[in-house]
Amino acid sequence: MARDLYILIAAFENHHQVKHYEGFKTLKKVFEQQCSVTKEEASEPKIEIRKKPVGDKIISSPHNTDAEYTRKRKQTVVGHKAFVTETCDSDNEVQFITDANLETAKHADSKETLKIEERLEDNETKPETLYGDAGFVNGKTILESAEKGIDLAGPSSGRSQSIENFEQQFPLACSILVNKVFRDLFFVNFWHK
Repeated sequence: MARDLYILIAAFENHHQVKHYEGFKTLKKVFEQQCSVTKEEASEPKIEIRKKPVGDKIISSPHNTDAEYTRKRKQTVVGHKAFVTETCDSDNEVQFITDANLETAKHADSKETLKIEERLEDNETKPETLYGDAGFVNGKTILESAEKGIDLAGPSSGRSQSIENFEQQFPLACSILVNKVFRDLFFVNFWHK
């Protein structure tokens, strides 16, 4: 298959129309990322499939060039990450989705927390308490949420993002944060009352 791609690219890379087609550009980029070509003088070029693709932005799917490869625990995924926020008040007969956003698969959950809160505020659905799973809750996001008047609750995502890293910067807040971090233990994405 790699040889077939090489032949196609060689046949059309200088064609006055085809070389400008997005599909052709994608095909060529995937080939360059996935394969190496060694041209030897009196013989056919040697085409090898790389063990690991090269490039700044690896194309994981030619059908969606923005899709990215990521791993979450033991699962590997090519695609995007959806962030959904909904109400979770047991007094409500119906719960509502209050925010939704689509990002690249590699987008860190913790980087989305502040953006979610800003969108909720802009749409006049700012919660008093926002519950998130461990990817969203760390010392920094708890403090940023508190500055906006939002109580961010959920499990901490581990030592690298825990409040210990914030002790030097925020010594008075640390005892308060410990109580907030361990309040609720099992959440996925965000819920609020």
